[in-house]
Amino acid sequence: MDLAEQDKLEEATEMYKRAISISPDCAEAHNNLGFILQRQNRWEEAIRHYNNALLADPNYAEAYNNLGNVQQERKRFKGAIESYSRAVVLKPNYGEASTWCSVTREWGLLWSG
Repeated sequence: MDLAEQDKLEEATEMYKRAISISPDCAEAHNNLGFILQRQNRWEEAIRHYNNALLADPNYAEAYNNLGNVQQERKRFKGAIESYSRAVVLKPNYGEASTWCSVTREWGLLWSG
């Protein structure tokens, strides 16, 4: 990641933090901040914001998918599969979540065996 891109991520981080301070229950702001934090390898902060997004909107399939992504990156395969599966239940044609669910199942088998 070059410095210019990092500066943009920091700017976006501050923008979403301001949005959350104004509207703490804004699921989209929490989800987007989680995505930015995930890109910065700030895993636990990202997870916290994805969970906050889901508290604000329990039917937010994209937040479940993003939570699955960070769990998968952290090799928390069971949690990732649960998150991806929930995303697909909420949004049956969600190809990305469905694909990652299948891939993560395979990786989980490889890592456990």
